[in-house]
Amino acid sequence: MWYDNRDGTAIDSALPEHRNFSAPVTLEFIRSYLRGGTMLSLKERPRRSSAQMAGDPISLVVALDKSGQAAGELYVDDGRSYAFQRGAYAYRSLRFTADGLLASAAGDHGGMQLAAPLPGYDPQVVIDRVVVLGLAGGPQRWGASLVGPDGEQQRQLDAAPGPLYNKEGLGDVALVVRRAGLPVGGDWGIRFAPAAGTGGSES
Repeated sequence: MWYDNRDGTAIDSALPEHRNFSAPVTLEFIRSYLRGGTMLSLKERPRRSSAQMAGDPISLVVALDKSGQAAGELYVDDGRSYAFQRGAYAYRSLRFTADGLLASAAGDHGGMQLAAPLPGYDPQVVIDRVVVLGLAGGPQRWGASLVGPDGEQQRQLDAAPGPLYNKEGLGDVALVVRRAGLPVGGDWGIRFAPAAGTGGSES
């Protein structure tokens, strides 16, 4: 499963007509694709420099595979100093499981050849927009809630069908969680479940 990185259109590579296909490109735009089962983090506010966007919120794009799962990693430091060499950074492991739980936990920094992350380090950045591609039955069937470590619901989140990116002219191909306010350096979980009155999810 692949997704067009321009508008989020799903491409099922198992179908014969999708095993080999041609896509138009221009000098200004070359197509790229998100592989199902992966995640992409980005900052969408246009700035003149990376230093100016240091505190901007992050958008997290979750591209589900056919089994409804995805995994990724997220690294954030202050973006301007060498303090990361002393452990001033956040490194997180992100997983979306088949039962609809998206969770952030401490990542394994062992292969990074860096000092262990400083306990309590806060990069002062949040994940404010979560975009999920590939939910069974379409994004209109789903809702989202913030859950605690025990899985108990803490609050309902603002989730509705929306575009892959904050750009005009894109279709509502994904479930978009807005104003999530998730701390980059902390543990958190979001439970995705069929919204009331939608008749349940598809397997």
